[in-house]
Amino acid sequence: MARSATADPGSCDLREAVNGILYQNRTGCQWRYLPHDLPAWSAVFYYFRLWREEGLDAIAVGAARCR
Repeated sequence: MARSATADPGSCDLREAVNGILYQNRTGCQWRYLPHDLPAWSAVFYYFRLWREEGLDAIAVGAARCR
């Protein structure tokens, strides 16, 4: 998937955004240093902040613990 020059989050594949969030979580790298085969760091960070503010991160952790 090509990176958006404007980092428009609307043109970002959500699965790839999740992959970017998981990569950042696993490696601890800075957002700006996400690999280039993932969407633009700003788009990934946009979804991370959005989902965190909505509490979806806590729901996902709770669902993972039940399995």
